[in-house]
Amino acid sequence: MVNSSTPGRARLFTLFLTVGILFPAVLGAADRSVASTQLDLVVRKNDFKKIELVRAKSRHRVADGVLLPQPTVRTGSIPFETWVHRLSPGEPAVVDLIDRSSGQPVPTRVPGLEASFSEGLNDFIEYRLMDDGGRILYEGTQPFCPNGFGGGGYTASVFGHLDPDENGPYPIYPQGDFYGICGEEQAESLVWFTGPGNPVYTFGSKSFRLRDGDYRFEATLNPDGAIPERTLANNRIVQRFSLTTNRKRWRKLILGSQAGLRSTALARTPLGHRGNEGSSVAPPIASQIKGPPGALPDPAALAASKFGYDLQRGRARISFSSIVANFGEAPISLFGKRKQKKSTTMPGWQYLKDMNGNLSRRSTNGFVWDRRDGHKHWHYNKLAVYELLSMDGDVLRRSSKVGFCFMPTTALLINPLPGPVGSGTGFGYGADSDLSVSCGQRDSKRVSMALESGWGDEYFQGIAGQSLDVTSLPVGQYRLRITVNPEGDLAESNPANNVSERLIELGGTGLGRTLTVPRQGIVGPEFRRIAAGRSSGAFYRSAFRSGGQAAASRLLCGLVPAN
Repeated sequence: MVNSSTPGRARLFTLFLTVGILFPAVLGAADRSVASTQLDLVVRKNDFKKIELVRAKSRHRVADGVLLPQPTVRTGSIPFETWVHRLSPGEPAVVDLIDRSSGQPVPTRVPGLEASFSEGLNDFIEYRLMDDGGRILYEGTQPFCPNGFGGGGYTASVFGHLDPDENGPYPIYPQGDFYGICGEEQAESLVWFTGPGNPVYTFGSKSFRLRDGDYRFEATLNPDGAIPERTLANNRIVQRFSLTTNRKRWRKLILGSQAGLRSTALARTPLGHRGNEGSSVAPPIASQIKGPPGALPDPAALAASKFGYDLQRGRARISFSSIVANFGEAPISLFGKRKQKKSTTMPGWQYLKDMNGNLSRRSTNGFVWDRRDGHKHWHYNKLAVYELLSMDGDVLRRSSKVGFCFMPTTALLINPLPGPVGSGTGFGYGADSDLSVSCGQRDSKRVSMALESGWGDEYFQGIAGQSLDVTSLPVGQYRLRITVNPEGDLAESNPANNVSERLIELGGTGLGRTLTVPRQGIVGPEFRRIAAGRSSGAFYRSAFRSGGQAAASRLLCGLVPAN
């Protein structure tokens, strides 16, 4: 099988570690033990007013995200900057604490502290839930995403955010599923940053089955002091609450909450970089193309993940997320232009810097208008193709060549900034990019798309085009192959990592059919039962319910809620 952890990623990884990002002398400090610090993590409050929660049915769970204050954590005067990275591609992540008192980032290894790129610092929150008599019902630990960009999980257990200064009542949503969003599990290096001005929102990852009654929830950050702090006294959260089952009252509360949320969730507008039209959408200039003269991008296919398995109108389909990464030294920069508005195609060019540092361009496949739900904008044509193969290599299913509205959605290889001021890795488009993205509307005459080095563009399983029909395939093992730049249309430095494969296994029959996806290197295993009439994967079990699935698809295809 072909894996995306190939020389292109390794070369860029080495480049980031040695040239212009962190100096070799500074990197040597990562082997030292953690020194004393004036760092201080501070929860919003230590003890909150008792709140009232109302649910429709007694089987509805309570998620801990309901009980955590928003924002949850800030720091004192010194930011909390952590660098989570692999020492070489595919290895487990290590955690370094960044100190900038010298004017440059000095990483210090934190012994014993582990992290997951997708969830954050492991076991960094210790929780306990007790009844009114003090009996412990639940206790354990959970991860914490220390990034002040609003990551760290998202819960669908409640409409809106709780205000711990108000008593409620608050309606509990029927399902308490959650979806961690700290980062991509296939990343190689990320920076998480929390400062006085950008606190962390922590929405939890646990849910509890409880009877009606009175309870006390406690949570402690950094319980073992793995991260040295000035004091641990302000790391504890206490939330008292009552729980009542009353369907009539719940309906009245939930309808009021939904009305307020719907106006926000459905009032979608493009990101600022995407909303520009007309003459403001222009081709890049040489200074916007980062990297040395003559450098090329390196589009790479990461392994499929976040699977779903669904039965819709008698047809069984597997769906999945795919990430096109750029591990080259230069960005992928595309621009399209046409004279009239009637056609559904648009000529396009790829922009690079030549060996003299001058801007150059080359013709590409151009762009096509995608009118499907969840898209409705211009795509770069024929970026990828999806295939399902037998174990002998016979192609059993093949998608049409898939187009993307190309943009950096997923950080994969981001290192600490040089200089005295740090910054965290963003969770969406627009981070540290001079290149604009405008995927346009039906009558647009110009479009622009870009993917910076170290970033990926992820298309989630819920978006049209991210599935293959497996109705007639027998029980057995298959290979899901993703190929990017299949026609060699884009100039690139390393075609060897353009293909990734993932082993999948179909089992059972009828409504008992199952999809098993074994672990592959750093990509975790998955298991799905076929779901009749609804979607069953990780995307649809996430928190993007309040605006409906169509709104969620628009969100994940690059749209964000209006301010």
